[in-house]
Amino acid sequence: MMSEAGIHVTFDRNVCNAIRSRLRKEKSSDKDVYTEILAQIRAGTIYPYLSEATLTFELFCPEERLLILAAYFACAAERPKLPQPSAKAEQWVRDLLAIGFRVLRGPPRIGLSSSSFINLNQGWAEDLRFPLEKRQERATNLIERFEHLGRSRLERWGNELAKAHGLDRAIHQKDYWSQCPKILWFEGLMAEYQKPRCCSSQKDFFGKLRKIFSDWFDLDAVASHYSYGLDYFCTDETGRGTVGDTIFHPENLKILEREFNVRVVSAEELSRLR
Repeated sequence: MMSEAGIHVTFDRNVCNAIRSRLRKEKSSDKDVYTEILAQIRAGTIYPYLSEATLTFELFCPEERLLILAAYFACAAERPKLPQPSAKAEQWVRDLLAIGFRVLRGPPRIGLSSSSFINLNQGWAEDLRFPLEKRQERATNLIERFEHLGRSRLERWGNELAKAHGLDRAIHQKDYWSQCPKILWFEGLMAEYQKPRCCSSQKDFFGKLRKIFSDWFDLDAVASHYSYGLDYFCTDETGRGTVGDTIFHPENLKILEREFNVRVVSAEELSRLR
């Protein structure tokens, strides 16, 4: 059962970072909405969660690791070995777990589990409202509604890059990444990484790749939240981007509330709820 003592809130990566940064300022007179949220977490009036998708992105956000993550989704049965998270990333997780955060299992289709590369011990969230089978069904339903924001967007971009580089399905990279099968969209990504043609530089390439993964994992984070039936999803990203790239676009937020009863609030709005 849901506790009547507080509200159950899923936080996105940026708000998690902001709350964690306030751990060093709890006794400071310099207060803001994030210190207020932290105080409510401490008081038990907010029960905090983050999605496994959010955790995965935090562990894999460095540039080279994004390519490994892309290879992971491209390679199917011949997936490359995932790198171990850095000590800094592991500390990020420990700090959040220590103040009460629990991790929501990611949607089944995400293709990897955080438990394979970081030990969460008792950090997993309980199934508070729905059993496992129903929870997975709910996550799948939401993801299918917004399928264009997920993996298919990465594949579309990779295919566009492949076309720009004149690749076809007979061409295959002969380097570290050659363990992957002949998947055109991934070949397009690697061609652009090695010799940018559509992007202004490798830095520009990684920025766009990171944005696609970020938006995709935001979708999976919202799906995780919905699957568990929690009260609010907190992000400060609302209103940014376009309807075709982020789940937090105003038009997509309307769909979330109307069709899935998902209530998305900013940190400022959350701090004023209680």
